[in-house]
Amino acid sequence: MGHTIVDCTFRDGGYYNQWAFDRDLIQEYLYVMAETGVDIVELGFRFFDNGTFMGPCAFTTDEFIRSFDIPERLRVGVMLNASDLVNHPAGPEAAIRALFAPKAESPVQIVRIAAHFREIAKLGPAIETLAAFGYPIGLNLMQIAERSDEEIAELSRVATGWPLEVLYFADSLGGLEPSGVANILAQLTTHWTGPTGIHTHDNMGRALSNSVEAIRSGATWIDGTMLGMGRGPGNVRTEYLLIEMNRLGLGNYNITPLLGLLNRRFVPMQRHYDWGPNPYYYLSGTYGIHPTYIQEMLSDQRYGQEDILGAIEFLRSNGRERYSRSFLEASRNVFQGEARGSFDVTGWAEGKDVLLVTGSPGAKQHREGIAAFVRRTKPVVIGLNLTDVLPDEMLTARAACHPVRLLMDAAHYRDTKVPVFVPMARLDEGVRTRLSEVRTLDYGLTVESEVFQFGKTSAVTPSTYVLAYALAIATASGARRILLAGFDGYTPDDPRVTEIDRFIANYKGAAGAVPVIAVTPSRYNVDHLSIYSPDL
Repeated sequence: MGHTIVDCTFRDGGYYNQWAFDRDLIQEYLYVMAETGVDIVELGFRFFDNGTFMGPCAFTTDEFIRSFDIPERLRVGVMLNASDLVNHPAGPEAAIRALFAPKAESPVQIVRIAAHFREIAKLGPAIETLAAFGYPIGLNLMQIAERSDEEIAELSRVATGWPLEVLYFADSLGGLEPSGVANILAQLTTHWTGPTGIHTHDNMGRALSNSVEAIRSGATWIDGTMLGMGRGPGNVRTEYLLIEMNRLGLGNYNITPLLGLLNRRFVPMQRHYDWGPNPYYYLSGTYGIHPTYIQEMLSDQRYGQEDILGAIEFLRSNGRERYSRSFLEASRNVFQGEARGSFDVTGWAEGKDVLLVTGSPGAKQHREGIAAFVRRTKPVVIGLNLTDVLPDEMLTARAACHPVRLLMDAAHYRDTKVPVFVPMARLDEGVRTRLSEVRTLDYGLTVESEVFQFGKTSAVTPSTYVLAYALAIATASGARRILLAGFDGYTPDDPRVTEIDRFIANYKGAAGAVPVIAVTPSRYNVDHLSIYSPDL
C-alpha cells in the first residue's frame, strides 16, 4: 500500500496569522506541492463565522478554492472541528448542510473532522451526511495519548460502522514517545482495517521520529507542514518528512522546489511569528499541557519567564488539556485564598518615607542621585527582588513575592545582608527549604482583583507584581510617602502599562493609601518629583 502525504500548512499555520495568507503565496504553494509530489493539501478550516476577523483560510469556501489554479494531481481538503458540528443549534446534520454543497458541485475532495473523544459519539449524523454528499472523510482523534487502550480499541470498533476513508490520530499535546505511537496504532487497528494516519506536534522534538515510527507501525497517511508551521511548537516539517520518506525508499519526492519556496517565503514568516520548539513547549509536552497556553503567553508581553514557568506549574493540575483563557488568567494568580504571615509590620516605617528601588536602566542611570538622597534623608529603603542599584548597606530590606522567581533567585538571597519580605505561606516546600538560610520577614499575600487591603501580617493586592506587594508593605508599616526609583515603565503599546496603572489606581482609592511619587522618570500614572530636588 502506498503512502499519502498531507500538507496542512495553511490550516495549522493559520493559528499564527488568523488564517490570512497572501493569495500569491497560496498559488505558488499549490504549484510547488504538486511538483514535489505531495498528495493532498488541506487549505484551511471550514469554520462558521464567530464574530471576529479571520482570514479566508478559516472558511476555505468553494468560491475561494475555485479562485486558484489547482494542479490536477493535487487533492484539496478542508478540516472541520467536531465542536462546531455537535454544538450547532440545529444539530450536526444541519451544520454539514449549512457548510457544504454536494461533492459534485464542490472543489473540495476530502473533508477531515478533528474530534475529542467526548464528541465522537455525536458525530454519526455529520459523517453520514458528508458521505451522502459524496465526500471522502477522515476522522482525526485529538489528545489520544490521554486515553486508555480500552477506550482506543472501542473507538476502533465504532469507526468500522462509519463510511471513513482514513482514521487518524493526533499527538495533540506533543508528549508521545515512539513506543506510544506504536501502541496507539495497535489499539486503533483492533477492529478498524482501513488506512490509518498520524498528525504529530513537535513540543519535545519528536515529531519526525514519531511520524517515522507510525509509518513503520502501519500508518499510511502522514501530515506535515512547511517548516513545521503550526499551533504552538508546530508539526513535523514536510521537508524533513519527505527527505525521510526518500531515505526509507517509500517515495521519490522532489524537494528542490519545496526548499526554494521555504527559504523565500516561510523562513521570513518563522522569524516574524517565531513558531517552533523551545523549553516551554517541551515542558508542556512533558506535563500534557495544551500548547495554546504556551503560544498565548509567549505572544503576551505581560508574561515574563517566571510568569510562564509559574503558569506551567499551575496548569499541570488545573485545566491543562483544553485551552481556556480563564485558566490562563488564573495561572497568573497563584495567591488565591487567605494567607496570613507571621511578621507584624506595624510601626516598621512609621512616619518615614519609604523608597522602593528597582534595577531598571533608569535606576542605574540615576544611581548616584538615589544614593545621595538616601544618605541625606535616611528613608526606609526596600530593594525589589535582587536589585543591585544600591549596596546592601543602604537597604533596609528587600521584597520578593513570585514563587518561581524566588526559586530561581534563592541562592543569591543567601548573600544579602538585609532581611527579605516574602509571603512564606505561598511558597512550596522546595522554595522554603532554599530560603531557610535567608533572614526573611514573612508578610502574607492574597490576590483579589481590584482590591488593596493592608493588614498587620498580610495584605490583599490586585496583582502578583512585586510593586503591589511592596506598596502594601510600606502602607501597612506606617509610611508617610512612598517614593519610586527606577519604575521606568514599558513602551506605550505594552499591555503591562495598562495593568500596572490600573492597580496603582486601585491603590490610590484604597483606605489607608499614602502618596506615591516617582522620583526618577516613569511612564506610570503617579505624581512626579526629582530625586535631585533639595525639597524632596
